[in-house]
Amino acid sequence: MISKKLAKTIFDEALAASTADETLVILSGGKSSLARFCNSQMDQHVLKKNYTVTVVTAFGRKVGVASSNLFERGELIRIVDVASTVAKRQKEDPLWQPLSSLIDYSFPENVFDEMTTAENPSGRAEAVAKITQTCVDSGNKVAGSLTTGDELLAIGTSHGLFAYHNWTNADFTLTVETPSGSSGWSEGCANSISALDLDLLTQRAIKKAELAKDPIDIDFGEYDTILEPPAAGTLLRHMAVAGMGGLGFNEDRSFMSNRLGEKILGENITITDDYSKGTMKGLPFDFEGIPRQKLVMFENGVAKAVAHSRRTSAKAEVPNTGHALAYPSIYGPLPLNVHLQAGTTPKDDIIKNAKKALLVTRTWYESITNPKLPELTGMTRDGTYLVENGQITKAVKNLRFNENLSSLFSRVTDISKEVETLNCWGLTITSPTLYVKDFTVTGQTE
Repeated sequence: MISKKLAKTIFDEALAASTADETLVILSGGKSSLARFCNSQMDQHVLKKNYTVTVVTAFGRKVGVASSNLFERGELIRIVDVASTVAKRQKEDPLWQPLSSLIDYSFPENVFDEMTTAENPSGRAEAVAKITQTCVDSGNKVAGSLTTGDELLAIGTSHGLFAYHNWTNADFTLTVETPSGSSGWSEGCANSISALDLDLLTQRAIKKAELAKDPIDIDFGEYDTILEPPAAGTLLRHMAVAGMGGLGFNEDRSFMSNRLGEKILGENITITDDYSKGTMKGLPFDFEGIPRQKLVMFENGVAKAVAHSRRTSAKAEVPNTGHALAYPSIYGPLPLNVHLQAGTTPKDDIIKNAKKALLVTRTWYESITNPKLPELTGMTRDGTYLVENGQITKAVKNLRFNENLSSLFSRVTDISKEVETLNCWGLTITSPTLYVKDFTVTGQTE
C-alpha cells in the first residue's frame, strides 16, 4: 500500500508543478485478492494492485482533469500539464467553487485489519476448500468468491489540505445449486475477514437451496411480502441513487425535489447516511476533501435532506454535506453508506406472524423505469418462497415485479431488529428485513 508519507510526496511534486489558480490531487486505489470457485472446486486466483492519481486544475472557472497510474516525477508533471491544457480550452464552469484548505476529520475506528490485508492465496484456498466440501457433503454444487484487500483515498489541494484514509475489506458471495436445479444464495462484507461468519453463510445458502426445490406457479397480483436484507437493501440502493443525491434534486429529477419537510415514506422509515456505522465503514471525507456529514435523509417518513457537494450545495444555497464523487461525476454527489433504521421485531417472528406472504431472498436485473417516482422493475432469484401460517410451505418460481419505491416504503408494516450490511454496486447498504403490503408481481421468470 502507498503510505501516507509517500502519498504526501506525490502530492507535493504534483502541486509544485502546477501553475493553475487552484489544483486538486486525488490518489486512490489498492490491492484486491480474489479466490473464485465454481462446480465445487477452486477455479481462479487473482491479485490486482492498482493506484490512480488524478489532477484537477482550475484557471478561474475553467477546469481540466487528467489521470495516470504512474507516479514518477516526470509523469506527474505531464498529467498536470495535460490537465492545465484541457482547462485553458474549456468553457467556464459556473458552479465551480474554491477548493478547501486545512480541515480536521473524524476517522472511523477499526477499519484497517492487518490479518485481512496479509491474507494469502493458501489461506483463501483453505477457506474455500472447507466451504466447497461442506456443500458437496450436502449433495449440492457450489460457486462463489472470497475477496480480501486494502484500499486508500488521499486528497490534496493547493490551499494546503491533505487528507489520507486507508481501510481493508473482505467480501464473500456463495451460490448453492441442488441436483434438481434449485439454488440458494448468501453474501457478506466487512472491514475484516474475521468478521465474516463463513460457516453461517454457507449453511444459509444450503438451506435456501434445499427449500427452493419444486417451485410452484403463482398468480400475478399483489402479495404481502417479506423482503430479506439483500432484497430490501437493493431496492433501497436504487432509491438512494435515483433520488437522494443533490444533482438530481436540483434538476427536479428526484422524488425528493421540492418536497423537503413532506412525509413521503411510512412513519416507521428512517434512512441515514453514516460512514461510521455497519460492518463495512466508509470514507470520512469526500473526493474534494470535505468532511462527510452524517445525514438524516428521512426521519419517520419525512424528507429531511439530500447529499450535496460544493457544486450542488452552491446551486441549492444550502450547506455542503461532503458527498462529492470524483470530478466530474455524472451522478453528482451521493450517499455512500446508507442505513435503514432497524425495528424491534425478531426476523423469525416476522415470518411466524405472517398468515400468507411471499419471502424474497434477493433481487436482480433491476432497472429504474421512472426516476421521478422512483419506479423500478426487477426479478427475484435464489430463494423465493410462500409463507403460510408462519411457516415456509413451498418454493415459488422466480418472479418479475414492478414497484413505486416511495410507495413501497410507505407500505412497510414490520421491520426486523436484525440488520445486515451489503455491498450494492458502489454503495454500502445496511438493511433489516421488511414486511411489505401489496408487493406487485407482474410476471414469472424461469
